[in-house]
Amino acid sequence: ARNISLANEYADIRQLHLNGANLNITLGKTDEEKEDSTQAPINWNIHLYKGNIENTDIAINLPQDTVTIASGINKFIAKELQADLAKQRYTLEYLQLANSTFAYNSGTQAREEAPLKHITAENINIEGGGFIYSPTELATKISALSFNQPAGVNINKGVLELTATDTEINIKQVILESANGSYINATSTLPIDLFNGNAKGAIEATAIAHINKRDLKGFVTKEQAESLNTLPDSLLDASII
Repeated sequence: ARNISLANEYADIRQLHLNGANLNITLGKTDEEKEDSTQAPINWNIHLYKGNIENTDIAINLPQDTVTIASGINKFIAKELQADLAKQRYTLEYLQLANSTFAYNSGTQAREEAPLKHITAENINIEGGGFIYSPTELATKISALSFNQPAGVNINKGVLELTATDTEINIKQVILESANGSYINATSTLPIDLFNGNAKGAIEATAIAHINKRDLKGFVTKEQAESLNTLPDSLLDASII
């Protein structure tokens, strides 16, 4: 740490490293505490110049919901992270995740009966920057994304750039390409009112998409996947301009 002031609620951290850790987190419901009106507000401002995580496993368990989430982080780098807790504004200049894994298990049914409740991704690689989050602002730019899904979905190219305010979401660019030849290239502007049950506002979008049936098999049941075998490889070619 370069400079930490308890009196001024400020932390200036030069580097933070974690290597070879195994973290198991269980989240359970606790008794609700009465609101303490005398509690002082949290005004901490935290600046992390560089964070690095390697060879670390993280598991999160939600026993009341039978949900488990696990992640194996081979390499994670974050640069210029700033958190202003008073304003609830968080920014991150650069992020890189390499050769990592993720698994989600709802604990409800067998994988073949409920594929979307058992999701696994391997060899995850993400690189991006310009992340901003606050109650009235959101921005992200992912310049590279790739991962493998054991059921057959292999994304070898992904790009995402979006911004959002309290009135609209602007998807400047989203690109996904799979090893099976599926792809989507789209832009869109969505009014926030649409997500609040308000019909006001119009959606503006452009999109070009092609779906190969092999990329759907990881998201449907075994019986549905067998039905897909009777269909041509190219299931969808669409263009919205």
